[in-house]
Amino acid sequence: MTTAALHANNPHAMRVATNTGPRPQLRRAVYIHVSDLTNAYNIDHARLEEELIRVQTNRDKPSEPSSSRFGVPTELDTSASQKRLQPPRGGYNLCVLVGKVEVVVDKYRVDGSRVRLAEVEVGDETGTVSLRARDEQIDGLTEVSQRAGAVVLRNCTLELYQGKHIRLAITKWGKLNSFPDQIASTPPPPSKMNHDRNFSLIDLSMVASEMASDPYRSTEADSHNSSIRQQSYPPAQPRRGQGRKSSTLKMQTGASVVSHHYPTSASAIPMPYSQGNLHGYGYTESMEPQPYTYHTRPHERMTSAQQQQLMMQQHYEMQQHQLQQMYQHASQGRQQMLSSQPIMIAPGLQATSSFDTVPETSPFLTSGHGAAASPKQQSQSNPTLRSDSPQSQGKMNPQAATYDPP
Repeated sequence: MTTAALHANNPHAMRVATNTGPRPQLRRAVYIHVSDLTNAYNIDHARLEEELIRVQTNRDKPSEPSSSRFGVPTELDTSASQKRLQPPRGGYNLCVLVGKVEVVVDKYRVDGSRVRLAEVEVGDETGTVSLRARDEQIDGLTEVSQRAGAVVLRNCTLELYQGKHIRLAITKWGKLNSFPDQIASTPPPPSKMNHDRNFSLIDLSMVASEMASDPYRSTEADSHNSSIRQQSYPPAQPRRGQGRKSSTLKMQTGASVVSHHYPTSASAIPMPYSQGNLHGYGYTESMEPQPYTYHTRPHERMTSAQQQQLMMQQHYEMQQHQLQQMYQHASQGRQQMLSSQPIMIAPGLQATSSFDTVPETSPFLTSGHGAAASPKQQSQSNPTLRSDSPQSQGKMNPQAATYDPP
């Protein structure tokens, strides 16, 4: 009797009994040496060896205090990098020895939490490299360094300090364990550490040209797998974010269609109107085409200031014109009011049709408020006033054309 017959009433047991084939093995982690960290770039190995020898020679020389005191760069910093490289993507697995641990930052935040950063020297037989450790990682690495032990770095990232010096770091996606870690894929620790080849002191921009392709990844296989994964989704159930991609694709398709219908050169694009003429309602005005001029920010500020000054001047002129009109209207009204006042004639005289018949020196001409006496009568009515009194009236000289004061 077979196993399927014994478990005829249990479908799950029958499924497990029938699938008794060999289980697929998991992919083992790939561990590299310290010297393999530079393989992410196209390295000139001959130039790399020269730089390693030069750096080691400069490290053995005694440092001059005068050069560092006044801020003069040392020989290690004289080579200025002409290009800035980008750090590679992905993680690396290493099993390295732990050397010197140097704390570079130890301070407290405002909330009272403590921040610690350390530069740790790790390496193997091929060379050494700097490892940036944080907080609890510093305590574990210090303990391993005191007993000359090894650590296992899984999925550690490669950073570029100042864009040219390589450095390892353990992020939240990585893992740091002391050796042994009870994992079968972990290689044995290195026997020694080569301090003469410090790859973190090398200016990578002097020996590397550009980013190299990943030797562990096949672009053709990835593109084929991605196309299969995209075709596996039915059209009725779009993936998350597919609408945004489809809209972008539609925009690109529309742009390509427009580019097919219209010429690509700027001179061949038809203008919306014929150059040189401006067509209106019942007339055609000639217009000279003006070239496009690019205005900078200072030019725009100067133009806006000139426009504001012109507006202020126009506003001032308008106010002056309004004031002038107001004064003219006031003077005209005063003249009209004076001309409209009636001239009253004393009783006993007959009114005439013209003002010329009445002499200007007549004592009988009065205004609307009452009769006005002549200066001679006023002086005679007050006999106490003398001729030299300041209150006395002046005399009119009939032979002269001016007024004679007293």
